[in-house]
Amino acid sequence: MDCRYFSGEFDPLSNMFPCDIQWKGQTYNSTEAIYQAEKLRFHGYKEDNPHLIKIISSRGDRGGFTAKAIANSVCGKEVGQSWEK
Repeated sequence: MDCRYFSGEFDPLSNMFPCDIQWKGQTYNSTEAIYQAEKLRFHGYKEDNPHLIKIISSRGDRGGFTAKAIANSVCGKEVGQSWEK
């Protein structure tokens, strides 16, 4: 049987997939964590912000879900909406 597609959070093509990845001198646990950290930076959060530090330093099997939850708790939907405009 051929594999025709991947799906779910543990899909290696998912931005939520847990993996160590380097970006701008930091190690993140998923590409989603990078996205969420950059979203906070875009909105003026500095490197010493505790929420940004928590996104960068979070580890575990949750991949990008932890980073997304942190960013949403800090900024709510307002950041996501303005980021996408």
